[in-house]
Amino acid sequence: MTNFTLLAPTASIDLAKRLACFNGIPTNSSTVFTVQLHVHLPDPTKTDVVYNPFLKDPGHAYLTLTKTTGSQTYRLSFGFYPEEDTWISATKNTVASGIGEESSNIDRRSDIRYEMNVATASFNSLVAASKRLAQEKYYNLNSYNCAHYALEVFNTAMPQGGTISVPNSNIGYITPSGVYKKLDQLRQSGNGI
Repeated sequence: MTNFTLLAPTASIDLAKRLACFNGIPTNSSTVFTVQLHVHLPDPTKTDVVYNPFLKDPGHAYLTLTKTTGSQTYRLSFGFYPEEDTWISATKNTVASGIGEESSNIDRRSDIRYEMNVATASFNSLVAASKRLAQEKYYNLNSYNCAHYALEVFNTAMPQGGTISVPNSNIGYITPSGVYKKLDQLRQSGNGI
């Protein structure tokens, strides 16, 4: 069986503490809240590739939350990873998870993104879901990886009844490449990308 090396964050961040920084920006009627769902493909020239063995890159799905009031802005880009110093194979058991800050990763790209402005209540739901899922969920390549986390958090802000749903890939689980394909379908149909 081939081992996949999934890069954990060099240092996990304290997500609850970093999300609390949004409280440092006042909220009023002019405040703008934004959420972005990003995908970094394993190979940006081949959207069907789920793992790039040359770069040892499985791709990544991650989120950016932004709050702006007047000239004050706080932005946090973060993603779900296996805990530091762990490795993953296609059959490896569940491992502890960590949250990494994406803006500190010089190799991180955003090959496609879906962006929504959201109301205060939806933003608060995003923050709560981000914290709760980071605490409750363990990383499992097959059943709860970065794509699952990013989609589950993002979908808390979707308009009532809406979700972004991604089918399992040909290797049996949701991948960043699958999320990319779904976002590209939405983009091509003019649905908000």
